[in-house]
Amino acid sequence: MNDESRRWEMGLKIDIPEFHGGLQTDEYLDWINTVDEVSEFKQVPEDKRVALVATRLRGRAGAWWQQVKKTRALQGKGKITCWDKMKKTHALCVFTIQLHTDALPTVTKSKTGQPIS
Repeated sequence: MNDESRRWEMGLKIDIPEFHGGLQTDEYLDWINTVDEVSEFKQVPEDKRVALVATRLRGRAGAWWQQVKKTRALQGKGKITCWDKMKKTHALCVFTIQLHTDALPTVTKSKTGQPIS
């Protein structure tokens, strides 16, 4: 890499955004695409992506990741070190939650406490 390219790249501040575990599928997919693009641009090695991404998980997403690590350890499974595996594991969780959320009936009660149809 020449000095001019290095100066250009160093002048850019591009970070992986935090992810808080929102329940909207679009939000998750946008975040995944951003992670992929930033990782590609910064040439993050595949074996470092999971650890890097894990530092950007907050709230529900951070709790989910801690639970995945704990569950895998209890099951005698190794750590997830592949970004594609982490994406698939998280996508399954996000999409399952979204399906359950979409399936919940919306019930409104009147002032007397009776459901309104």
